[in-house]
Amino acid sequence: MKSHRRLNKLLRPEARKTQPDALFTDGAAYERLMGRWSRLVGAIFIDWLAVPPGLRWLDVGCGNGAFTELLIARRAPAGAVAVDPSADQLAYARTRPGAKIAEFHQGDAQALRFGNEGAGSLRPTTAAPSRRSED
Repeated sequence: MKSHRRLNKLLRPEARKTQPDALFTDGAAYERLMGRWSRLVGAIFIDWLAVPPGLRWLDVGCGNGAFTELLIARRAPAGAVAVDPSADQLAYARTRPGAKIAEFHQGDAQALRFGNEGAGSLRPTTAAPSRRSED
């Protein structure tokens, strides 16, 4: 019960009616509650991948863009495409100063449409660097 009251304080008044799902549509509320964790875990994940700078990235389920902004800062990608089903989360993501090179798209992770020149050959994960296929 305590967690619902805390969540209620974080959400915009119009989003409170649909809690707890509203956390995943309200970018600002998500940032206040989960942003620091996204950056902490994201930094560890990016370091673990150990990929060089200059690749193109696809961030599936980018939410409010916390991880997208982090990967841009840490890996200086040639480009970044970020996809999320929530228009509100994407609106928040687009305001992030460190994510200006990212292309944010609303969509379903199971229905991504990228050709050979799009996101490259990627395996769907939370985020993945793109290396062009030699095929």
